[in-house]
Amino acid sequence: MSAPTPPPGDQNPEQPGQAPDYGQAPPPPPAYGQTPPAYGQTPPAYGQPGQDPNQQYGYQQPGAYPPPPGGFPPPPGSYDAGYAPAPGYAQPATLGTRFGARLIDGLIIGIPLAIIFNVLIGAAVDNGGTGVVIWLLDLIVQPLIITSYYAYMESNSGQTFGHKWLGMKTVQYRTGQLLTFNDSFKRNIVLYIPIIGFIMFIIGAVTINSDPEKRGFHDKLADSQVLKVS
Repeated sequence: MSAPTPPPGDQNPEQPGQAPDYGQAPPPPPAYGQTPPAYGQTPPAYGQPGQDPNQQYGYQQPGAYPPPPGGFPPPPGSYDAGYAPAPGYAQPATLGTRFGARLIDGLIIGIPLAIIFNVLIGAAVDNGGTGVVIWLLDLIVQPLIITSYYAYMESNSGQTFGHKWLGMKTVQYRTGQLLTFNDSFKRNIVLYIPIIGFIMFIIGAVTINSDPEKRGFHDKLADSQVLKVS
């Protein structure tokens, strides 16, 4: 008695629990963290269109990482010459503001000194002298006193009284730190040299106005800069 003939289309039926044919590779295991495919479904091959291998293995897409934290603002004077600093950073003080601060400080320290030395000269003349010695002392001592006033104030707070009232501060050009007493003395004494002090003031004004960072020749001499502050 012959065996029944299987119906068409069912020549090699696969029985439940039957092992695959010899030589057929088993399906690859699912990636870590992924749900294994249902029984009888073939997992997508690596590189299959529509499947991102980075997502398959948990890699993060380029550009998806958070941006790095912002850096610290650059020190004063760190921007290139000829370009204004970015908004939010200290701006160079203008020539007019700096002149106003010098005028205020001159009234505070210069007028009392002038009164004192004029009284001394008058007393010397009343006593039969010519007052020449007092005048020479005034010519030398008064610039030293004024320059020492600037050096003391700038090296301790970066601001004279005129600076404070008009919102300015003198600092080191490259670091933004306070000037030393010697550096401040050097940048100011050149403006009060006897006889030629007025000429030095004019040169200072011209170099401040023509410089993109508003640094006069005396500022560059001491590697300093005058900035606006609130």
